[in-house]
Amino acid sequence: MKSILHQSLDRTGTDSVKWDGLDRWFRLKDDVLPLWVADIDIRTAPSISEALAARAATGEFGYTLFSRDAQAAVSSCMGAVTS
Repeated sequence: MKSILHQSLDRTGTDSVKWDGLDRWFRLKDDVLPLWVADIDIRTAPSISEALAARAATGEFGYTLFSRDAQAAVSSCMGAVTS
């Protein structure tokens, strides 16, 4: 299977600000590159989609703390020290 970085993703027709905004706001078509917005055209990693689906399945959408496991993972990645 191709890496998600090498899979094409056509977001036209999905109300994408980057692609559909060209026509809606500027009346421009395919001959213009939408470099005016920072948006990516790659799929979300499956692990992220799965985690979001699992969280949504709980039906709980209140405010939550940033878990200690998540803090440790970010700190490790960034080289920071946590207490």
